[in-house]
Amino acid sequence: ALPVEVLHARDRGCADLISLCEYVYGIAMTAPAALSQERELPLATHAGLAALALAHTLLLNSALRSDLPLPVLSTLKNGALVANVVVGVCLLGRRYTGRQLIALLLVTAGLVTSALAGARPRASP
Repeated sequence: ALPVEVLHARDRGCADLISLCEYVYGIAMTAPAALSQERELPLATHAGLAALALAHTLLLNSALRSDLPLPVLSTLKNGALVANVVVGVCLLGRRYTGRQLIALLLVTAGLVTSALAGARPRASP
């Protein structure tokens, strides 16, 4: 089992602490290089993206405290790809090829299928 799964099995409310550690580590590792470069986006855009990422994390952590099985929650957590594409198009002006958008639809369909399959109650043997 993954360490997160082990921690989650012992304490369903540990996700906030794990997320805090991930954010602190990420900031510590990337801040020196990021601060030494000239920004291409305004600071307000960076702050907005950080706020959205934090809101996404907090919503996922509240979902982790629910009764959904951990594999379903892990699958849902990996659904951030759609959000990245939306932010890329709306805020950053990126353009994606038809092939990339088809891949996005296929990945999304797989995530939804996996989540629905994991959420169904299983028959007892």
